[in-house]
Amino acid sequence: MAQHQEAALHIAHAADLGGVPPDYFVIKLYQMLQEQREVITWDPDGGIIIHDRAKLEATLSVYFRHNRFTSFQRQLNNFGFHKKRRPAVGLSAASVARKGAAYDHPLLAGQAPEAVLRLRRDARPR
Repeated sequence: MAQHQEAALHIAHAADLGGVPPDYFVIKLYQMLQEQREVITWDPDGGIIIHDRAKLEATLSVYFRHNRFTSFQRQLNNFGFHKKRRPAVGLSAASVARKGAAYDHPLLAGQAPEAVLRLRRDARPR
C-alpha cells in the first residue's frame, strides 16, 4: 500500500475515534513523518526529530502555504510540543550541526506516530 494511502487510512481512523476530524496541521505533520523520513522522524519517546532545518524549510511549501521554520515551530508549540533542551537520542552530531532539533509532547510518550492525529490545538487565551 502506498504511503499516501496508508496516511489517509490513519487520518480517517483518527476521525472515527474522536468524532472530530484531525486538524489540518497534524494531518500534514503526520504526512511529513511518513514521506520525509530523511528530514523529520518520529521519536518513540513521544515527539519528533528534525534532522536538517534547511531541508525541512525546503519541503514545508509542499505541505503548507509557507516555507518558514519559525511558522512551523509556532504550530508545533500551539499543539503542545516543546523543544527538548538536551539533544535527543536520535539526533546525531551531524544533525545538530545542520541545526536539527527535537520536540516532545507529554501525551505522545510511548505512542505510535499515528497518535499525532489525535492532538488538538491548545485552547489558551491569548
